[in-house]
Order: sequence, then structure tokens, then C-alpha cells
Amino acid sequence: MTNLGIFYRQRGDHKMAVEYYERAVEIYQQLEEHEAVINLMSGIGGIYRDAGDYQPAIEYSQRALKRAVKTGYKFGEAWALRSLAVAYKELSDYPKSLEHEGRSVKIFRAIGEKATAGASLGNIGIIYQLLGDYSKALGYYEQSLKSAREHNLITEEERNLKNIGKLHLQMGNDREALQRLEQALKLAEGRALGSYEADILVNIGESYKRIGDYQTALERIERGLRVAREIQVKYREGYALNSLADLYLKTGDVRKANEHFQHALVLGQETGITEVIWEAHKGLAEALEV
Repeated sequence: MTNLGIFYRQRGDHKMAVEYYERAVEIYQQLEEHEAVINLMSGIGGIYRDAGDYQPAIEYSQRALKRAVKTGYKFGEAWALRSLAVAYKELSDYPKSLEHEGRSVKIFRAIGEKATAGASLGNIGIIYQLLGDYSKALGYYEQSLKSAREHNLITEEERNLKNIGKLHLQMGNDREALQRLEQALKLAEGRALGSYEADILVNIGESYKRIGDYQTALERIERGLRVAREIQVKYREGYALNSLADLYLKTGDVRKANEHFQHALVLGQETGITEVIWEAHKGLAEALEV
């Protein structure tokens, strides 16, 4: 059951993935395999999070956390805390996200899970970036990147390169951003990392947009949008639509800009992602001034 759930999750079929995970939960509950139940509950939370459905994501992660604490399963406790931190981050509750992520790092280190602790450091970097503390963010990303390379964790290496690229993009270091993002894309392509690939492509498009190469920007953002739609991750689609709408606005196609901002707004409201909603409203207001 679990393997089928993983298969459907990798394909982006969140409904089927949850169905098979829940069947597996029932089986392991009957067998009183508590650790397996906790891991599966965290996994279901992650599936809902991938789909941008954060309320059930939080509920399942909290259930996993409660069970882990009750049974003394420290790895499960730390993983549930990490899952909650990511969900709170996506909902823009940064203090709560930072608190949960910090607790998870302490537990991972205490039980000797150095590689997983290193990955969580990258999550802390994301939170500090969102809080505007770029120096701290870069420091945590570099620590996490070093850990990923030491432990040969390609997915985490890719993720940190992507995040460092996005940070440089935000700081206005467009060439440095492009270099890091292209490195990340090489690691992500062809490895069933659709959500990461979509995000990287959109940010590469943003880099080309910033340096004035609008045609290449259009190609990259449209590729990112296609990937987001293929894997059915609505919040990634929302980010891509906002980026594409902004490009149309810059090139004078106000009609297309409005269409894409409106579509992004709908997806932002469906998923509850405040950043997507805010960017769409901002873009629509700018379009009225053209």
C-alpha cells in the first residue's frame, strides 16, 4: 500500500496517494506498528502540503507529533515538527515555523541524524529570507549545502542551490542568481522532482527578466508553468502565473497580464497562499495604471 502511495505521490496524483497511505495506516494500526503509523501520518500531511491544502496537512502532522511524543519515537517527533514548520511557513506564520524547525533540528542532532538536521538548516534559511534577514538566510543555506554535499544528498544540494539562487535574485545579484539556479536545474531535471523543477524554472525566468532577456524569460517561465500543471501543484502554478503575468505587463500586453494575474489570484485563494494572493492583487493594481 505504501509503495503505491509513493508512486502516486511522485506522479502528482495526490488523491490516490492519500487513499493508499490511509489504507496503509489502517493496516499498521491493526498490527500496532506505531512508528510506521506515525511516519505514514506525516507522509499524508506532506501530500496535502504538496497539493497546497494546508489545513489537513497541519492536522495530520499534529496527529503524528502527538503519537510520536506519546510513544517516545524521537525521529518521528522531529519529522512531524519539521512538517509543521513547512506548513506554517507556507501560511506566512514565520515565528511559529521558526520555532518548530528549531525544535526539530535539536532533536535530529540529539539522536545522531546529522544529515537530516543539515537539511532542516536550509528550512531555517528560508524563514529568515522571508523575514528579510538575508545574511542569516545565506549562512543557513551555506551550512545546509555543505551538509548535503558531505552526505551525498543530491536533492538537498539542489534545493539549497535553488534557495541561494532565489536569495541572490531577491538581493539584486542577477548573474550570481542565474549561475546557482542553472546548477540546481541540472540536478533536478529527470529526477522526478517536478515541484522543485517548476520553481527553479520560474526563478531562472525571473533572472532573465531582470537582465532584460524577455524571450528566454518567457520560455523558462512557460516551462515551469507546464511542469506545475503536469504535477498538479496549484500553488506552484500560482507563482508561475504571477511571474508570467508580470512579464506580459513589462512587454506591454496588458490583456494577457490581467488574465494571468486573475487566474493566479483564484489559485492563491484556493490554496490559501498569501504570497500568491498578494502578488496577484499587486499586479492587477499595476495593470490598471498602464
